[in-house]
Amino acid sequence: MKRIGFGLGIAALAAVCVAVALPALAGESSAAPVRYEKDKGISEPVVVNKVTPAYPEEAKKERVQGTVIVDATVDVEGRVVEAKVSKGADPRLDKAALDAVRKWTYKPARDAKGKPVAVIFTVTIRFALQ
Repeated sequence: MKRIGFGLGIAALAAVCVAVALPALAGESSAAPVRYEKDKGISEPVVVNKVTPAYPEEAKKERVQGTVIVDATVDVEGRVVEAKVSKGADPRLDKAALDAVRKWTYKPARDAKGKPVAVIFTVTIRFALQ
């Protein structure tokens, strides 16, 4: 798990990690994104530019904390082309997580032959107050 932290008054974003999902379906087109699964012949996309989610001020004042799970699709160019919340915490935290993840860029995942492939994987963002 990669940890990033930043101070926002009493707020801090605690962790961002990439988790695994289901394997690709047999016979899928190379253009269609596949679910990233560790040790299944596809390298993990590597984040190149990470935008830190902004902790919503109102949520900080109300001491709202939580973990947002985002399913992100990264294309063969390393761009996030789709992001959706698969498990939310609070609508304000969900929106902040999506707004940030959609701006991230990656070194794309690659298949066993080194060809870039589009993948869907899970990003976990934790919002925690100090």
